[in-house]
Amino acid sequence: MDPAAAFAKLDTNADKTLSLDEFKASPRFKKDASKADGAFKRMNKSGDGKMTLEEFSAKPERPKKPGKDGEPKKP
Repeated sequence: MDPAAAFAKLDTNADKTLSLDEFKASPRFKKDASKADGAFKRMNKSGDGKMTLEEFSAKPERPKKPGKDGEPKKP
């Protein structure tokens, strides 16, 4: 499903943001709602408790793997 369409479906009060409760209603978290808190916190980059479509649609950041000595790999 298109991210904008999924966002609109979850935005039940049509305020153009998702609250944590709206986010938890996602089919993705129906089986395990406890994972929604962490995902919401990671995705809500502004930390304002309201997820925008831009935040919802952003690709997740992958943690950088450390090099052999524990230091970050050099580009």
